[in-house]
Amino acid sequence: MERRCCALLIVKQVLGRELRSQEGRAAAHSLIYLVQEVLGVKLGYRFRWLARGPYSRALSTDLRTLNPCTCSDPAAVELPRELSLKLSTLRVGLAKALTIAASYVMLKKDVYPPMGDVAGEVARRFKVPRAVVVEVAELLSQYLRRAKPSYS
Repeated sequence: MERRCCALLIVKQVLGRELRSQEGRAAAHSLIYLVQEVLGVKLGYRFRWLARGPYSRALSTDLRTLNPCTCSDPAAVELPRELSLKLSTLRVGLAKALTIAASYVMLKKDVYPPMGDVAGEVARRFKVPRAVVVEVAELLSQYLRRAKPSYS
């Protein structure tokens, strides 16, 4: 229950009211996927690839049904906030930047068979220039360079 409370708090602090839109809900799944798979915060969700990015049925249920609760791990909330501040500087907006980042990472590391041009595929799916996807990947890599492998 504690991990689910942390996930809910992360989503509410980073995305707030954006959860009311379809793009906001997709961004919530993308955010928690990035928190788990890239930042290494274990929240216990399993994700699968859908056309609009990472998706977790359990997270979807939790976002609809969990009441506000507390998270005793301050790092679990602070790391995603720092990352979201970086991504919010991009011209596509935070929700879309999160979805692009998570989709890029998932297609790069979790989808088999491996794709040749991941940036091109993400650009095609989200109807953005390939340069935007490369910019998101580079920002993510710069942010994580100290402790995590590169995703560009």
